[in-house]
Amino acid sequence: MFEELDDEHQVEFLRERSDREAAEILARMDPDDAADLLLELAQERRIPVLNLLPAANQHKIRSLLGYNPSTAGGMMNPDFISVVEHTTAAEALERVRASDLSPHELAVVCVIDAAGKLTGAVSLAELAHADPHRRVGDLVDADAPDPTVALEADLPEVALVMADYNLIAIPVVDGDCKPAGLISVDDVLELLVPEEWRRRAGAGRS
Repeated sequence: MFEELDDEHQVEFLRERSDREAAEILARMDPDDAADLLLELAQERRIPVLNLLPAANQHKIRSLLGYNPSTAGGMMNPDFISVVEHTTAAEALERVRASDLSPHELAVVCVIDAAGKLTGAVSLAELAHADPHRRVGDLVDADAPDPTVALEADLPEVALVMADYNLIAIPVVDGDCKPAGLISVDDVLELLVPEEWRRRAGAGRS
């Protein structure tokens, strides 16, 4: 329910909670959303709240905070599934089933080579329709590489690429072409929708 609140009400809710209570809430959120919300807290509370998060959450959020929030690095979610090229479709689907990631984090599965470099991304629909014994590397079109964005790509670039290719999620790659995270269409829409539209929608639901 908390994640369904608009940004203003989320911030107001956290401001009324103790640092420990705020940390408990952020720990349950996607890292990218938690990082954005942490920045909305008073500056003197950010480090204390961050230090109360589990170590794994801290590491992800600190990494995201190192990027400009208006770039792909700041927008991306560092939680995603990647499999090497020789993994079968059945094995990849089993990885998805065993994952505790949220549905939009599982929209696509990144395919990497032996060196960890991204070779493509496969949607869940593609995996579900593929021969269970087929290698995921064979599902990637080598002649038409899947679109990606660099860590420093800005919001307009990310939005245009996703719109041009009609993507529900796009991989973000580092300077070595290794996947660093995913940006979902929800993340982009949230940043593009004007604040006055949000207020109007909120008023309509009240």
